[in-house]
Parts: sequence; structure tokens; C-alpha cells
Amino acid sequence: MARKGITAKKLEALQGKRRKSATREWDGDGSGFGVKVSAAGRLTFFQFYYSPEGTTDKDGNDITGKRRFMGLGNYPETTLAEAREKAQEARELLERGIDPQEHAREQQEAHRREKRKRAQRGTLAGVAALYLWHMRKRGRSREYITAVRRGFHRDVFPVVPRDTKAGDVEPEDVQLILHRPLSRGADHTARVLRANLHRAFKLAIQADNDPRNLGSAVKFRVRHNPVEDVPLEVHVTPGDRELSFSEIGRVWREADHATPYPQDALLLRLLLALGGQHITELREAQWPEFDLQAGQWHLKAARHKNRTRDHLVPINSTAAEVLEELRALTGGQGYLFPQLRNAHKPMRAERPGAIVRGLLAHLEAQGEPMEKFTASDFRRTCKTRMHEIGIPKTTTNHLHNHDFGGVSAKHYDRYDYWGEKQRAMRAWDIALKAAIAGEPVPEARCRAALQWDENGGARLEVVG
Repeated sequence: MARKGITAKKLEALQGKRRKSATREWDGDGSGFGVKVSAAGRLTFFQFYYSPEGTTDKDGNDITGKRRFMGLGNYPETTLAEAREKAQEARELLERGIDPQEHAREQQEAHRREKRKRAQRGTLAGVAALYLWHMRKRGRSREYITAVRRGFHRDVFPVVPRDTKAGDVEPEDVQLILHRPLSRGADHTARVLRANLHRAFKLAIQADNDPRNLGSAVKFRVRHNPVEDVPLEVHVTPGDRELSFSEIGRVWREADHATPYPQDALLLRLLLALGGQHITELREAQWPEFDLQAGQWHLKAARHKNRTRDHLVPINSTAAEVLEELRALTGGQGYLFPQLRNAHKPMRAERPGAIVRGLLAHLEAQGEPMEKFTASDFRRTCKTRMHEIGIPKTTTNHLHNHDFGGVSAKHYDRYDYWGEKQRAMRAWDIALKAAIAGEPVPEARCRAALQWDENGGARLEVVG
């Protein structure tokens, strides 16, 4: 006589009723499906079977033909219909010669391995942290690093969560990230953000492939830089404003009226006197870098943009006068241009721009406005005017520490061009003094200052 099958009504009758010992109730179709009833009345669905031929357990032991019960869930958390469906899936595996319990164990182990592997994969936040660390190692300024970090928090993480695995970031994600600044009209910000993202992912790929990181617990698993497939053609208008010698003289003479703080005027004057060095490098300069007796500003490689070697800047007489005035004002300790409220930090990055705007506002209020320019235009101005008085382009490139590139310049040319830079700064000193005095620039004297005398030295007599 066939056994009566398991029904929902029967399960309700069995549930919660205590008994002397556990029993099993079987379905009536002989499939091996049933429910185990504990002494306390707890119900657990199961599928009974014999292990197929060739089955081994987790320790590698042969368990062919072993009687096994596979748990399918507790009632009522698992319904009868759900339990029957699980039992059917188990029987289908058995028909294919697969032990369903060993199959489930292998799947669980594979899931755990994938989970561990995924936990070891670096996140997008990790890529950003690696990039910021790399910039600190290269000596980038605190302001620059802060700006990059702010860009990630403002435009990247709100679009792609910081805990996203780096290898899961797709070009479509990069498109959405860049759309954020573009949608508010910040084209330049989008271009800079794309460049930073590209460098960050490139660095992550290099970190994974670096043999020195072979034992690293964290891998980014970035197979392809997702930024490469997202072009961003943003039209950037290069600056073209350069001041004439007459305008340089006006800036020098009126600089004291830019702001109420004397050191602000000295910053503008020193930018001009030193021939247009990088604003950031001068803004963050410290007194130990300057040797007025030797007449040089020694900028360590880690402190400037082109980090191949130290950069030496000759100090001409005009720059020396400004530095002496600045030393008397600030005490000659720490930063040349400290913050107004915190002498232990350099002048803020936005301060030079504010000084120039203050100067332009003063000139306009006096009824003698000057065509708008920015603090960044000083470098272009000095380079252009230097060429005007005959200083060769090669010399101005060395004076401004431009990267010449190429194997020869990077590895083999160790000449410091100090003599050429000295003569260039003497010629610039002559031109600048004339501009400050409101006089025509004596180009002949400037060009003479660039010549060597018969003994191979600079013709110093023309400077007086």
C-alpha cells in the first residue's frame, strides 16, 4: 500500500508536538523526499539518496554508495513548495552523477574564495589614496594635493561610491563623473579631473604589476585604464597677456597700494626681480634656501615642478634689495611669505591673485586703469621681455627650469648653465631698473651684459 504524501495540513499537525524521539515522515512517491520531526516537534525537510559513483568528500575520501540526508530547510521558514523544488533540483543533480551536498559545499567554498578575493581587491578610494600618496612622495605642494583630494570628494565619489572595486569601474562611470563638472560649466575642472583619474588608474595598474609588490595583500585588479576610452576635448585658451616694460614699471611703483600689507607688494616685486619664477615655488620658499652672499636661490629638486635636479636661480641686485627689505619685515625666519594669521604656513595659493586684483582696482580708482592681467602672467611677461633684450631662449628655459626632455638632457647633460643664467639675470636687472625708473630700456647695455670678456668671465662692469 502506497504511503500517504506529505501535505501542508499534515505539517501543521506535526509541528510543535513533543514526542519520545525523532521520527521521519516520507513522501508517498518514493522519491526520498521527507520531513524530519524532532522530539520537540521541530520540522526539517530533507532529501534522502545514495552518493553517486566516484563521489569524494572534502577530505578526498571515496563515499560512493553512502546513505545521505540533505537538509532542505526548516518549516515554516521554508514552505512545502520551496522544499519540493529544492528536492527536485537535488534529484536532477543525482541523475547527472553529482552528489548534491558535495556540489553545494563546492559552491559555498567557491563563494568564500571569491569573497576573500574580492575583499583583497582595492577600491576606488584606495586608488585615490595611492595617487595622493604618490604626489606627496614626489613633493607636490599641500595646496595642490588638497585640491586633488577635494576634486575626488566633490565630483568622483558622489557618482561612483568610494568602496566600488577599482576593477569594476567602467568607461561609462568615467563619463558620468566628468559630466558632473561639465554640467555646471567647469570645463577646465573636468579636464584636470580626467587627467588626475587617468594618472591614478595608471598608477594602480603599475602597482599591481610591480614585482616588488608581489606579496601585497591588496590588488586593484584593473586590467584596462577606464579613462583612456573617454576622450575629453575641452578648448583651452592659452593666456596671451604679457606686460610691457612700461607696465612693469607701473606695477612696481604702485604695488604698495594693492593691499594694506607690505609683504604683498614685495611678492609682486620679487616675482619680477627673479625673472618670473613659479609663483608656488616663491610663495612656499623658505629663508634657508636663499644665500644672499653667494647670490643664489637654491631650490631642491623635490620642491619644484621639474624634479630631475636642483634648480639654482641667480639673485641680481634688484632681487637682493627686495629680499633685504623682506627680511627686515618678517625677521628672516621660516617662510618668506607666511600666512598673515599663521606664520608656520606659507601664503595661501589664492593670495597672489587677490593682490593683483587689488592693484588693478587701485589703478582704476585712480583713473589710470591697466588692462587686466593675472599673477600667472608675470612668468610669460618676464620670458617675453627677456627675449626682447636679447637673452636666448635656451637660457630662459634653463632660468625658468623648463623640462627639456629626452635621454640626453635627463641623463647625460649635467652642465648647470650657471654662468649663462647669471649673465641673463644681470641683463634683466639692467632692464628692470630702467623700467622701474620709467626710462627707456638700454637694450645695448643689456646685450653687452650677456657677453663674455676675453678672460672667459662675465662683463660685470656693465651692471653698474
